[in-house]
Amino acid sequence: MSLPSTYFDLLAGLRPTLMAALEKDVVALSGVGALRTATSRNDDRTSLHELIACERNRLWDTIGKRGGLSGVECRAAYGSDPALQHREITFLTTIELEYRAALNFLLSGRKTFHFSDHLTDHLCHTEVSVMAPLLALPFPSCLFVFTDRSIIDALYRITAPEAAPGLDSARDYAAPVSVFVTMHEPTGERPHRLLTIAAFHARSASRLYFGYKRELLVRDDWSLEQVLQTDWETIFGPEPAAERTSMHARPGSLEMGVSDEDFYNSGLQFARTVLNAALYLSSADAEMREVLSPRAGLEARVAAMRSAPKRKRLRDEARKISALDYVDVGASLGPIRVEPGREAPGASGAPTGIRRNVRFLVRGHWRHQAHGPARSLRRLLWIRPFYKGPEMADLVNRPYVVT
Repeated sequence: MSLPSTYFDLLAGLRPTLMAALEKDVVALSGVGALRTATSRNDDRTSLHELIACERNRLWDTIGKRGGLSGVECRAAYGSDPALQHREITFLTTIELEYRAALNFLLSGRKTFHFSDHLTDHLCHTEVSVMAPLLALPFPSCLFVFTDRSIIDALYRITAPEAAPGLDSARDYAAPVSVFVTMHEPTGERPHRLLTIAAFHARSASRLYFGYKRELLVRDDWSLEQVLQTDWETIFGPEPAAERTSMHARPGSLEMGVSDEDFYNSGLQFARTVLNAALYLSSADAEMREVLSPRAGLEARVAAMRSAPKRKRLRDEARKISALDYVDVGASLGPIRVEPGREAPGASGAPTGIRRNVRFLVRGHWRHQAHGPARSLRRLLWIRPFYKGPEMADLVNRPYVVT
């Protein structure tokens, strides 16, 4: 199976102005005084402000055309309309979020990882049971691509915890989740690492179902659970810097500063899965395979075709595939296994002859194992989640006494 079209592919096709700005800035930032990763503090070295102004004008031109007005005339006449103001803020915030995520992705060389559905399900049921120094990315910025339903449900629970997983008929499970993950190194003003998570669920850039951003402080004296609970208000006061606040955006709606309470109560599973994905890449038994995208070959075949209908069909198929080369992660991993339940122990600890008649999930976790000469070396091992209890046939065929 090829990598489905990611959010970066969608940007490349539908945001030409943004992509032109990114190409210009990558060249500039890769020169003298090159940056590993860019933050809002580097905005004076980028084209972001120019891009925002251009996109604002384009938005008002589009709105104005419907009423036969120029963009300037439309903004002068309707710029104070709350609904249009809200639309402008939503659009420009999404552009800025896309720009920052894609810029660091390009600076790191478009490093892309596709996590198999079974692996993602395992990671969703694994605790981040290690200290923060063990969290590392293979590159300063990466794109993690997920297609499993469990992480799509986890993403939506950040702001809709009451939604039943998998029962939202409007949720597009055929669209992948693209997560741009960036690790910023310590600075003089910030003596700790900073992890940025920017996630997009979309089928096209004009149909963004869900966009989300969260930044986490990675202190070496913290556990990863403490990293997940980063309290920016306590660290920086009641008005944290804009780039550190959570946000989510959907077409027609925007909420800046998603409350920490919402994130801590219902958003942790998504962020925890992303951290587990990073841990898996650096673990001792990670399964990874480099894959070249077939997109260029398909497009070459499209160009050589004479039949217009066939050309259109093949072009549509090619657009469903990412143009990015990628690493396929955990492709051979099967579903969470079932282990037979043991006999329940009695008061003395000896088996009672009674077997468990329910099945329960034992969550996965991480182990920092000593090995090598005099056990002086350490390696990160993943203990996978598993179900314990009787086989399904035993559950179904269990006899019942009717009185």
